[in-house]
Amino acid sequence: MSKQEITLKELNPKLQKQADNARLALERGNPPYAVQICQAILNKEPGCLPVRKLLRAAQRKLTEGTNEMVRKASGGFAGAMFSLKAKKMVEKDPLKALASAEEVLNKNPYNITALKILAQAAEAAGFTDTAIFALETIRDINPQSPAHLLALGKTYVAVGRSHDALAIGDQVLKIDPSNGDAQALIKEASVATSMTEGKWEEEGDYRDKMKSEEESQKLEKSSRQVVSEEDTESLITDLKARIEESPDNLNYYQSIIRELQKVKRFDEAAEWLEKARATPSGSADVTLEKMASDLRVRKLETEIERRKKALESDPENASAKEELEKLIQDLREMRLSEAAHLVERYPNDMEHRFVYGRLLFEKGDYDEAIKQFQRSQKNPKVRTRSILLMGKCFKIKEQFEFAKEQFETLKSEIIGMDENKKEIIYELAGCYEQMGDMDKALAEYKIIYSNDIGYRDVADKINQSFQAKKDS
Repeated sequence: MSKQEITLKELNPKLQKQADNARLALERGNPPYAVQICQAILNKEPGCLPVRKLLRAAQRKLTEGTNEMVRKASGGFAGAMFSLKAKKMVEKDPLKALASAEEVLNKNPYNITALKILAQAAEAAGFTDTAIFALETIRDINPQSPAHLLALGKTYVAVGRSHDALAIGDQVLKIDPSNGDAQALIKEASVATSMTEGKWEEEGDYRDKMKSEEESQKLEKSSRQVVSEEDTESLITDLKARIEESPDNLNYYQSIIRELQKVKRFDEAAEWLEKARATPSGSADVTLEKMASDLRVRKLETEIERRKKALESDPENASAKEELEKLIQDLREMRLSEAAHLVERYPNDMEHRFVYGRLLFEKGDYDEAIKQFQRSQKNPKVRTRSILLMGKCFKIKEQFEFAKEQFETLKSEIIGMDENKKEIIYELAGCYEQMGDMDKALAEYKIIYSNDIGYRDVADKINQSFQAKKDS
């Protein structure tokens, strides 16, 4: 049995033909057969990541719309017993653990416990790319979990993808600004980036290596969440020099734009953005387009904050209030316009559609918001929030049957009782209440009450129902 990760072309011809058959089966709407073929190939060549990716696509297609199956799989296999058994299996026979994890994923390809086991088993077997694939899948399903993100970031560092690790560290700090592990990851990735660019490990001039170490320190400064203005200015100067040496390196342009925004030099950041777009690869770069949108919004947000502070010292200034309200309205329209542009430019990017839908929801344009959420729910990263907001749209429109369907879908998919699940059940209960079915509404409120007595006004609703029964 193979102990290395291999490509499709490295499979023997017979297995290559089987992989083609699996792809055709999936395209023709026969995911069970695709799953069967992929598993047979992986039993012989567990290190073939393209086949595993095809298997995952088939598993997702196979479980589309089968919420009952998903719930049973999550409850039956993703618990402590499976986790404990699989962890022992990882130590003794990682290839067997890989197969075991895939059996669980056949029933629920969004099962995070099985994906974690898959990542651990792949790493133990030396299948690093497979481990990254599993961890990236977890990130897409649950992008707000620092622990899962950090596991991915550490793996990125291990395989030399330090720039990706830096992005993960930044993402964690946005969720948890005081996360020490994220700060340590950023530091480690910054040093790794500098060593790679400076080729520290190769033989060379001592002064060149010292220069690389200085660059490492500058990169570390840039990765700290709170840096002095002097540090930022020093980094900006350094980035200008780097751009002069490597005028086509978009990473340097993106860094200087971010640093200039930190010190609120938005016009200068816009100038560097235009220079970046003028590079050979800059005109079609998605990241630069998103940065341009963010820059315009950030500039207006900063001006609004400045006006708010000025108004605090002169609260009766009617003219200032009017100007502030106009700027706030301009910001709303700008955000909506920018989001609409991104959706038009990148119609297959479901995250852009979710953002656009959320802004339409906030505006009160519920029909258009529903259209966006119906599309964006196909992306696992924004699926839960898309369906939740879509349900709220239907609820506000008093189309309670449609709203109830969305909330029940999410209630069946989310295992355990977190804040998302509480909100979903609360909204479902509200539907029943507005439909006049108080018995069903109270049954839902009680689920929350038994887990979190202090959630919103649930305790008041339960107490009122008990009091009403006593009075009757």
